[in-house]
Amino acid sequence: MEIKALLYFPGSSFEKYGVQEENTGLALYSRKVLIKQKCTELLPNYLRFVRGVVDCSDIPLSISRESYQDSTLIFKLRTLITKRVIKKLEDESKKDPESYDKWYEDFGNHIKEGIVSDTDNSESLMKLLRFRGSFSPNKINIDDYLKNMKQGQDKIYYLVNVETDINSNIYYEPYKGTDIPILFSQIQFDEIIFKQINSYKST
Repeated sequence: MEIKALLYFPGSSFEKYGVQEENTGLALYSRKVLIKQKCTELLPNYLRFVRGVVDCSDIPLSISRESYQDSTLIFKLRTLITKRVIKKLEDESKKDPESYDKWYEDFGNHIKEGIVSDTDNSESLMKLLRFRGSFSPNKINIDDYLKNMKQGQDKIYYLVNVETDINSNIYYEPYKGTDIPILFSQIQFDEIIFKQINSYKST
C-alpha cells in the first residue's frame, strides 16, 4: 500500500504547524483528490490531537462515503497510521526529551486514554508515559524503571495520590532505605494505568 502522510503534533516543537482548530483531524486524499476533509476513521479517538493530510493512491476515487467507512483498506490505513504516529512520538521523545516532556504535560492524558482503550498498541503507548520516580529527580519512562529494578525484583511498585514530597507519604515509609524503585503520581486515575503497566513485558 502506497501512503504519503504529513502529520502535525500541536503544542510541541517537533513540527511546524498552522492548522486552525476547526481543521483538526486528518484529511483523506487519493492521488491528490480530496475524499474527505475530516476523516475520523483514520485514527483512534485518543489521537484526535493529530492534524494533517493522508494521501493513499490505493483508494478508488469512486468510493462512496458510505462504503469507505466499512472498507478493509480504511481499516488497514488506520492501523498503519496509528502505529506511525506512536513511533513518531517515541522517536521524538528520545531525540528531544525536554520538548517531549513539555508536550506530555498537555497531551499525556491522551496517551493514558489510549492505553486503556487500545489493547493492540498499549505496550507501545506505555513507552510514551512519563512518571516521577523515587530514584531520579527527573521524569522517567517505564524502561528507565526496569533498568533500576533490584536483582530478583519481579514487580513494579507504585504509589498514587502522592504529594510533591514522596518522603512525607506514610505508604512510602516501608521502602525507605531499601533501594526498591517506586513510581508515584499525584493523580488518582493513574492507578488504572499502573495496574496495566504491571504486565509490561510480562513484568
